[in-house]
Amino acid sequence: MRMVLILVALAGAVLAQERTVLDGRPVIVIANDKLTLNVRIEGGAMVRLVLNDDPDAVNPMHRLGHFVCVDGFGPVSPEERKAGLPGHGEANRVPWEVLSSDKSNGTTTVAFSATLPIVQEKFRRTIRTIDGEQVIYIESELENLLGFDRPINWGEHATIGPPFLEPGKTIVEMSATRAMTRSHESQTEMQPHRLASFKEFTWPTAPGLRGESIDVRTTPIESPIADHTTSRMDTARRLVFVTAFHPDKRLLLGYVFRREEYPWTQLWEFYPGGDRNARGL
Repeated sequence: MRMVLILVALAGAVLAQERTVLDGRPVIVIANDKLTLNVRIEGGAMVRLVLNDDPDAVNPMHRLGHFVCVDGFGPVSPEERKAGLPGHGEANRVPWEVLSSDKSNGTTTVAFSATLPIVQEKFRRTIRTIDGEQVIYIESELENLLGFDRPINWGEHATIGPPFLEPGKTIVEMSATRAMTRSHESQTEMQPHRLASFKEFTWPTAPGLRGESIDVRTTPIESPIADHTTSRMDTARRLVFVTAFHPDKRLLLGYVFRREEYPWTQLWEFYPGGDRNARGL
């Protein structure tokens, strides 16, 4: 199974890859003349993406970054936990091996591989940048090492954070249609909610607790608060998108992907206040 994701950074030649340390953890640095991406060696999370000509070097990513959830998304069952399977699967916990690193004709290509021993899978990811473009091209492949087919659970967990994520400023937009709020009963130890529990709505106007209509695109000013929605991407589109935009910083982070591969997009919102704020795309 293969999936393709395109990550775009917009605003107003190095080695194919280098190794350094970010927040005390080793990362691979992948860059071209326009942007620089940091990928953690353990777990493969994309934790820093900055434009090379940005004097403030604003990184839209939360410390969690963008990590892959394979094989599994969210909490595990008691049986899975007993078997050693962590939340969000193994891929974001195991070491990632650099299979190859090359720069040719202005294209930088770095290929990774991660072995998942509990679920018996091999995850491969290739990241490409092209000189002159503010785009990251990502192609991923998951191989089942068992002798029979079985269902898999694969999610891309992108998380944005401060200073890019700012109350009342940062706006999330996507090519979504039908949507639904998460049940409050299914969430434990969460901040107070502003959205009604387990209600359908048409993106982006969700029902509030008091029956009011709330545009969920803009980051709320109030805190603490937390909500969780899921939206079906437009079935009329072959390619769909999710973007996060900060107008004052004139910075946009965008994802373009095939709808048939990722037909639903969740928005996980966690606003305890200050530097802890996070929004999952």
